[in-house]
Amino acid sequence: MCCDAQFFARFHFVLRLDQHMGIQELKIQGYRSFHDVTWRPGRLNLLVGPNGGGKSNLLRLLQFLSDSAAGRLRKAVQNAGGMGVLRWNDEADDIDVRLKAEFGGQKRNEYRLLLALTGSGYEIDAESLRIWRLAPGVEKLIDRFEVETPRIRLGEDGPWSNLDGAAWELSEPVLAQLMPGSGHGAAVLFRRCLLGFTVFSEIGGIDLDAIRAATTTQPAEKLESDGSNLANVLHTLYSDSREFQNDIRLAMNTAFGDEYEELVFSPAAAQQIQLAIRWKSSSKPHSADQLSDGTLRFLLWVTALLTADRTTVVAIDEPEVGLHPNMLSILADYATAAAERTQVVISTHSPEFLDCFTDAEPDVTVCNWEEGESKLYQLAPDQLAPWLKKYRLGHLFTSGDLDVLTNTQVEPIADLNAFLKELPSETAESTVADE
Repeated sequence: MCCDAQFFARFHFVLRLDQHMGIQELKIQGYRSFHDVTWRPGRLNLLVGPNGGGKSNLLRLLQFLSDSAAGRLRKAVQNAGGMGVLRWNDEADDIDVRLKAEFGGQKRNEYRLLLALTGSGYEIDAESLRIWRLAPGVEKLIDRFEVETPRIRLGEDGPWSNLDGAAWELSEPVLAQLMPGSGHGAAVLFRRCLLGFTVFSEIGGIDLDAIRAATTTQPAEKLESDGSNLANVLHTLYSDSREFQNDIRLAMNTAFGDEYEELVFSPAAAQQIQLAIRWKSSSKPHSADQLSDGTLRFLLWVTALLTADRTTVVAIDEPEVGLHPNMLSILADYATAAAERTQVVISTHSPEFLDCFTDAEPDVTVCNWEEGESKLYQLAPDQLAPWLKKYRLGHLFTSGDLDVLTNTQVEPIADLNAFLKELPSETAESTVADE
C-alpha cells in the first residue's frame, strides 16, 4: 500500500487549472439520497435548496472518493455507519460512482467504482480507470486498468490475473494500491488529484476544540477536512510567505477593521504552539481558546480559499453559519478568486451570501428532495445572466424563481430579453411593496 499521507505531506501540490479542468461529470447511483443523478459542475459552484435536498450528501461523496483513493474506503464505510446508511433508501443493491475529470495535464480521466452490498458489508464488484492524453488532432489512451472481482487487468492489453490477498487488499480500491514506478504513473497522478480534494462536508464536523488547543509543530500546507490542523497550516505559510501574511491581514482588516494587528503562534510547551491573534486594543495576544467560534470559522474559511492552489477541489458546507453578515461578501470575493485556481463548491441557505455572488457568474445547482430521492437541477452562468441584470441571486432564491428556472416543463420564452425588459426590476418591486 502506498503511503500517500506521507507523500502528500512532502509534496508541494500546486495545480493551476484552465477553465476546462476539474470534475467534468459525476454520475451517482444508489448513494445516500441519490438514486440516479448526474452532476456537471463548473469552476465556481453554488449548491442551494431546502434542508434534506442533498447538498451535504453531494459534498460527502466528494470526500468518499478522496478517502477511497487514499486506501480508507473501509474506514469511510465504518465511520458512516455501514453500507445500510450509505445505500439509497436502504434498498439499493450497490453504489455506482462514475467520475469524468481533467486533472494534472491529463485531458480526460474516466473512473468508476462499484460497491456491491454483501450482508452488512461490501465488496468492490467493479473498478476501472481510463486516462487519455489529448493533443491537436490526436487522442491517445495512456493508462488503463479494469477490475472485475476477483480478477484484475492492468494496462490496455494486459492479461487478466486473479486478485489475491497476498498482493492486493480486496476491501480497498486498486487505485489506492498502485505504486509509483509501477508503470502506471498517470493513474498514480490521478489518485493524487483525488487526494487533493479538500472537503468540509459537515457543519458540526469542524473541530474547534482542536483549533483552540496547543498543537505539536509540524509543516503543513493543506487543511484537514475538520480544520484541526489550522494552526500548523497558518504557521507554515505565515512564516514562509510575506504574500500570505498580507492576504490574511487584508481579510482580517476587512472583517475586523484596524483592530486586527497580526497572527501570533505562542509557544505552549516543548515543540508546541497555540494560535493567537494580537488586537491593537489588547495588551497581549488573545489565544485561540479565547476567540469566538465565528472568528475561528472565518479564519478557517479564508485559509481554505487562500490555499486553493494546493487542492484540486475545495468544498465547504454552509460557510455562513456563525458569521456576521458583513463577513459574507469577503468570503464570496475569496471564493471567486479561488475559482481561478481550482474548482470551488459551496452549499448555502443564505440569500445574503448568494447576493454576494451575483456578479461572479457562478454555476448554481438546486438540490431538491422529490418522491424519495434527491434531484439536481443546474443553471449555468449563461442561463442566469439575463436574470441577474435585473435581480440579485439571493432575491431569485428567496422568491422561488430559481426553482422555476430549473423546471424543464415550463414553456420556454421565445425572446427572453424582451420578456425581461417588461418585468419590473427588483428595486421597482420593493417600491411597490412599500406602497
